[in-house]
Amino acid sequence: MIAWAIDKFWLSVLCSQCFALLSFEFSLKARNLLSIETQRTSVIFLFVVPLILYALYLAPFKDPKSKYAWEVTLERWSRTFFLLALIFF
Repeated sequence: MIAWAIDKFWLSVLCSQCFALLSFEFSLKARNLLSIETQRTSVIFLFVVPLILYALYLAPFKDPKSKYAWEVTLERWSRTFFLLALIFF
């Protein structure tokens, strides 16, 4: 909700051209059963905020000085970004 509020009330007001450049409209239609349409949604709201939350979730808070814990965390982070790169490029 915080990301949506920042996106809707701060980013769109501060730089409307940037918001228009980095936003998408989604519509999903499946014959006569389903029809979903959304308003403009920013890339920040869709991708950046969830990735930051995921990175914070994976950070080794129990043992932050452990080299092995950070290696495992970096491996998981890189796997996620690699799979996203495969999807989008």
